[in-house]
Amino acid sequence: MYHGVCYGRSDVELSPTAQQVCHEIAENVARWRVTSVIHSGLQRTRLLAECIGRRLGLRPTCEVALRERDFGSWEMRTWDDIYDDSGDDMSKMTSDPNNFRPGGGETTSEFSERVWRWSQAWNGGGITVAVAHGGTIAALLGRQRSLPVSKWPSLIPAYGEMVWHDPQSLGSRM
Repeated sequence: MYHGVCYGRSDVELSPTAQQVCHEIAENVARWRVTSVIHSGLQRTRLLAECIGRRLGLRPTCEVALRERDFGSWEMRTWDDIYDDSGDDMSKMTSDPNNFRPGGGETTSEFSERVWRWSQAWNGGGITVAVAHGGTIAALLGRQRSLPVSKWPSLIPAYGEMVWHDPQSLGSRM
């Protein structure tokens, strides 16, 4: 993982420690009656999905709608460098979600709409494990709970944390 670096759509590798966590998560997930496993297609989600799939005898599938936000030219730059160049523009991701495009990428509204449309259309039946990104999860839960965008950053789970999402009810952390 790249601490302090903006990497939304960038396809970064998992650290050896994160790869080990994949095996631990797969063991925990193996206790559920999972019927499908999906991921964003980026290797940091694909590797975990494949680990879970092997453990459960399932073949993971890719769903690009689960990808993290596109940060445009901010990708792979440190947050400190971005702040030095753009000042308080970062705050516009939550204060102007319909218009501000970080680094020319997706607006917060475009990003959350992409994730929300997928969530509402998904009909995998049974229990699906969706291996996704922190921002993706926060956008989904924020919309589901009808929270203002300014509250969404607090919904970003810790790395490896599992979050339950039922389109028919409020989400809860596990």
